[in-house]
This record gives sequence, C-alpha cells and structure tokens, in this order.
Amino acid sequence: MRIENNVLVLEEKDCGCIKDDRTPPGTRVRRFGYKKCTKCKGTGMRGSGRCRECNARDGYFSATNPRKAGYVPDYSVVEEIQPCDACHGKLVVLENRTDNLSLDIIRAIPMRVERMPNREITFNESYLGFGTVYSVVDYGRHKDLSDEEIIAEVKASPNKQACNYVLRDLLCDEIVIVSSNQGFSAWPKWAE
Repeated sequence: MRIENNVLVLEEKDCGCIKDDRTPPGTRVRRFGYKKCTKCKGTGMRGSGRCRECNARDGYFSATNPRKAGYVPDYSVVEEIQPCDACHGKLVVLENRTDNLSLDIIRAIPMRVERMPNREITFNESYLGFGTVYSVVDYGRHKDLSDEEIIAEVKASPNKQACNYVLRDLLCDEIVIVSSNQGFSAWPKWAE
C-alpha cells in the first residue's frame, strides 16, 4: 500500500494461508481432528446432566464440522484441507482499506491541536471512537501537556487502518487533535 499524489494505491500482499504451518501454502483447513473431552472423559455427561465443555447447545456442531458429544476439536491435527478461499492457491491477495498504512505515511500527515477546555467529551469519543484515529480519556491530564507533547503521543501509537485516513481513496490533508475537559481525540480532515 502506498500513496501517490495524495491517492491511496492498493498493491498485492502475501495471503494469510502462508502463515499457517499446519497446511501447505495455498490451502486452508477444512476439518480438524477430534480428541476426547478432558472434563467428561468422552462420555458427554457430567454430574446429572450433559457436559458443558463438549456438549453445549451452542457449541461445535455445524454442517461443515459435525461431531458427537464427548469429543472436542483438536486444533493440532488436520484431517482435511482445501484450496484457500482468498488466494485460490496463488499465495497473494489484493490489499484492502482495512489493512495498515505504514507509520512513515501516518507520521508525515500534518497535525495540529485545537484546545477547547469547556467542551464536554462525547460518548463516541470516550467509548466508540468512530471516525477518530486516536482517542483518549485522561481526565484532564492533557491540560498540563504542550501541543508538541500531545502530537507526539498521537504519533507514537495511532490507529493504522487505512480506512481511517482515506475518503474515496484520498488521503486526509491534516489530523486535528481536539481537546475537551476529559481528554482529546484526533480526527482526520480533508480540504473541502
């Protein structure tokens, strides 16, 4: 992933199937092996009812991975493999906007601080963080920090997903760090 003329350019990257050392490159696990449940010793029953470890009503039973009570998946044993759904055996896939930008690109974006000491922090800023690249509730600690120290804190550990910095494939023009009475949030801004 790179930026050319302020536009995000997606490139190819290695497929995640390469990292799985249980299967050959270009394939993925279709079905794991099974082992006896350590809680019920393979009976499927414990005490006066069913074993909750291996016989849960919401656990492990599916059309693609059927099994009987008393057994749990053994993720170290691969019974069946199939071609990778993402790369179809080619070992490379196209990047997407949820992949990470390099820190060099993020740190090159200009940042500025807008101090609003009487502004209340919003629910989004304190709990969700939608639309922000960095958000912190520090209960007023930032009031003692200089603008350069706040910018250094944001640059040290920002959100790296490209979707937070691009809008219709355009990289943001600046990051505005808005303070409040309880913390601060860094928002990407684009020229109108």
